[in-house]
Amino acid sequence: LQLYEAGGGRGTGVQLCRHIRLVIGCITEDFKDDMQDIEIVISCDIEDHIGEKHATILGIITGEAILNAIRHAFNPGQAGRIDLQVRREEDWYIFQVQDSGRGFPESLIRTRGPSSGLTIIEDLAMELSGTMTLTNDGGAVVRVIFPADTDSEV
Repeated sequence: LQLYEAGGGRGTGVQLCRHIRLVIGCITEDFKDDMQDIEIVISCDIEDHIGEKHATILGIITGEAILNAIRHAFNPGQAGRIDLQVRREEDWYIFQVQDSGRGFPESLIRTRGPSSGLTIIEDLAMELSGTMTLTNDGGAVVRVIFPADTDSEV
């Protein structure tokens, strides 16, 4: 449904930022009880359209990254913030989710342990011909960088 609402199925691709916002809207509605003190801030102002396959992949990445932050970044009842940013730098999209929570364990950053959500994100980043990195910077940061030429497949 989010793909269709963001322009999918019309042969013109999916408006990237609108699609991300629709996915976040579904998450906040479905998990509102878990998010009472968690604010999600979206920074995505590009007008690009991407192909439906890539939009689907990015929607799953968005869900996994945001749900990971909701479930693991904060103690129950702890206030927090999740920032989602999508920007384009020349021929690359940079998708980043950063929370204000406790951050990743260093062992997870070094070894990419068996966290299923992060494994899914990494696998899907490769489907986009991109990469995923994990860091800590005032909380956990998940960054996916992938080529901006994804709009060639609609």
